[in-house]
Amino acid sequence: MTDATIIVTGLGRCGTSLIMQMLAVGGLPMVGIYPDFESEAAEHERGAAPSLWLSRTAGRAVKVLDPHLVPPPAGGAYRAIWLTRDLDQQAASQIKLIGAAPSRSMRRGTAQSLRRDEPRARHAVEAVAAAAVATD
Repeated sequence: MTDATIIVTGLGRCGTSLIMQMLAVGGLPMVGIYPDFESEAAEHERGAAPSLWLSRTAGRAVKVLDPHLVPPPAGGAYRAIWLTRDLDQQAASQIKLIGAAPSRSMRRGTAQSLRRDEPRARHAVEAVAAAAVATD
């Protein structure tokens, strides 16, 4: 199944860039540019032009953050790598990334948001991956 799109996914600051770097070193074709592999074009195409996104990602690894907000388009052949991290650490990392002054209440609120969003995000990826397997 060489045409399958490998979706490396999770919520922000979970380790997707690191896994993409490892896959790239292993020789897997990638979407996006080292070191973070965030492709603005791929993100926009995911929501606007499913057939274009599917054709550009087939047989490649693509980083998809927050898939519950804009899931990968239906109809693709997918294999997914879901990443998760300790939610309190992930919340602290997100706060640090945006340069906000860290506080206990901000960290708690961000972790609570991650706890709420993680099942939704997983479900979005599982739904498109299961549909792809069902059509194999």
